[in-house]
Amino acid sequence: MTAAKKDLIREAVEAIERAIALHLVDEVAERPARTQERSRPEWSALRLSLSSSIHSLNISLSLLRLEDLHSPADRLALRNKLVDDAKAAGREAYQSVLSLCDYAPN
Repeated sequence: MTAAKKDLIREAVEAIERAIALHLVDEVAERPARTQERSRPEWSALRLSLSSSIHSLNISLSLLRLEDLHSPADRLALRNKLVDDAKAAGREAYQSVLSLCDYAPN
């Protein structure tokens, strides 16, 4: 059952990565029509939010892996990765919201 859970989480990460890639393609196609990224902060917020989701899913994968590790050194390394992913997820979610704070639509 754990392998199936890991596969589902990996599929979710891949789907988010595809969404980010599509977003970046759309953004590049639209770039000539605008002068800066700041003119469309919702693009930046979307990218940051999706990236935060990937870090959150990586936390889930790490938690599933934790039960398979028996070496104290391996468990410690994975716990450190958990901390790093949690920091990154929180930071990107926060930046996502902040990128919209100065936005005033025309």
